[in-house]
Amino acid sequence: MTSYNDSVAMAFSSISVTATVADPTATIRVRVNTGSWQPISSGSLSAALALTQIVPNFNAVDVMVTAQDATTTILYVITVARDAPLSTNANLSGLSSARGLFLLPLIPRLPATAIPFQMLFQVLTVTPTASDPTATIQVRINEGGWQPIISGIASGPLSTTNIVPIPTP
Repeated sequence: MTSYNDSVAMAFSSISVTATVADPTATIRVRVNTGSWQPISSGSLSAALALTQIVPNFNAVDVMVTAQDATTTILYVITVARDAPLSTNANLSGLSSARGLFLLPLIPRLPATAIPFQMLFQVLTVTPTASDPTATIQVRINEGGWQPIISGIASGPLSTTNIVPIPTP
C-alpha cells in the first residue's frame, strides 16, 4: 500500500482523482470511505467522490490498480482532511467586571502651577470567557479603540471618562 495525504477547505464537498498506470493493460478503480468501486480510465479524471467526513475524521480515497493477470494489485490511499466549518458561536460563557480607582500622580518635571491637582480616574477591568475556544475577544470603552484580550483573563485597566480632580496641598 502506498499512502498520500491531502487537505481541502470545508467548501469542497467532493474530490476527483486522476491516476495513470505504467502498464496500459492494467485497470484502475477508485472509491471513497469504503464505498463502491468505480472504474476509471488511465489518465482520466474520476467522477466526483463525496467527502463526507470533516476534521478530526478523514476521508480515505482508495485507488486500486490491478495488473493484466487480474490478481496482482497495488492499493494507493489518499487520506483527505476536510477542514471543519468555521464556528459561528460568538457567545460568552462568563463575564465578570471589577471597578477601581487609579490615581495619576503629579508629574515632577512640570512646575507645580502647571498641574494644580492630581487626577483620579475611575477604571474598570472585565474578564470575558468565550464559549468557543477558537473565538477571539475584543473590548472597548466609551467608543474608544478595540483592544484584544484573552478569554478568561482580566483586561488591563479600562479608563472611564469620569475624571475627578483632586486638589493638591
